[in-house]
Amino acid sequence: MSATGGGEGAPGNAGSGSPAGGDGDTGDRARAAFGLADFLTLGVTMALLTGGGTLLGIFLDDRFGTGPWLTFGGLGLGVVLAVVAMVVDVRKYL
Repeated sequence: MSATGGGEGAPGNAGSGSPAGGDGDTGDRARAAFGLADFLTLGVTMALLTGGGTLLGIFLDDRFGTGPWLTFGGLGLGVVLAVVAMVVDVRKYL
């Protein structure tokens, strides 16, 4: 029977520690908010890099008359740079 009493005491101890955990929770929310902002800007960064590479390729295709090849090259370059930016940003949180 004393084992049951010990089991009841453990949740009470965990409950008494939760206000201290609540104070730490505020710091976790602030860090999560900064992390959320980083990931929102990551989406914009990826779109700008991909679109910028494509627009650069279109411009170079018009300038040199190379057909769609530099457009595809610019698109590929933009996607590669977007993936690199994503990896760099996500590695901060790992």
